[in-house]
Amino acid sequence: MDIADKAGFAALMHNLLGTLDAVLPERSKCIVVNVDEHQSLADDMMRLSVVPIFTTSAVRTLGFGDLTAVLGKSLAKHVACSTDGVEPFEFQVEHLYSIDTVGTVATGWVHSGAVAAGGATDTQQLVIGPDSSGNFVEADVSSIHTLRTPTESAKAGMSASLAIQPRSPITIQKGMV
Repeated sequence: MDIADKAGFAALMHNLLGTLDAVLPERSKCIVVNVDEHQSLADDMMRLSVVPIFTTSAVRTLGFGDLTAVLGKSLAKHVACSTDGVEPFEFQVEHLYSIDTVGTVATGWVHSGAVAAGGATDTQQLVIGPDSSGNFVEADVSSIHTLRTPTESAKAGMSASLAIQPRSPITIQKGMV
């Protein structure tokens, strides 16, 4: 709904807040008016303590800058430090499988860097997350398959299946990196 009259907008917000209260009763709802505190709002979103509601206008192109600023700051990222110029490995989990003889197998695309079967190297620490607290845990990759064929490594641009063994307990979910 764009360029709504006040009564129509009030009815829409009432219905939206009622639906959110029914679905997420434990979380605070916040109608974002002033987003000077982008990082604070992003942190609250990552802790799953608040549901921000942005009002935008596709006709007048209002509100999208604030929305993208908050979303950009709320992205769950593990910042990898590289002193040797090697691009950090990033893999986004698209599907998960549990295989009796292997354990957890995650499929997806390698977005950057490369990984070799056997896990971390001297220059690369592998982590997976974020969990519900926004934390990442160290992990090992015991085997890699590309196009259903075992391989020694996977690099950026490849579709891959990784057998992942977290070093600490974590529930691996679709969307993790």
